[in-house]
Amino acid sequence: MRVFLISLALVLGLSSTSMAWTHYMANFTCANVVNESETYSFSTKMYIAGFVAGINYSTNRTTDENGVEGFYLWVKNYCKENPLDYINDAVMALDKELDRRAKK
Repeated sequence: MRVFLISLALVLGLSSTSMAWTHYMANFTCANVVNESETYSFSTKMYIAGFVAGINYSTNRTTDENGVEGFYLWVKNYCKENPLDYINDAVMALDKELDRRAKK
């Protein structure tokens, strides 16, 4: 979890605005992800991209197979099956899946 927070802070910067946004996204539920409009999905995609980029950087992992759109669809599918989870649960599950694929 510490690596996640450090990585996220590096990707988003340490300004008060980005920290407020991070707090908002940390409380974003899977139900919000499933029901969000295209207008708001950009923010979710960037949150996921920042998370994956931060973890990839801190672990020297590469994940060029799906890109942001593929990661977003994976998270959205996870959220459809787990609507009471938070987006952080979904991106942590995505991280485990990307680790699993990298070890193949």
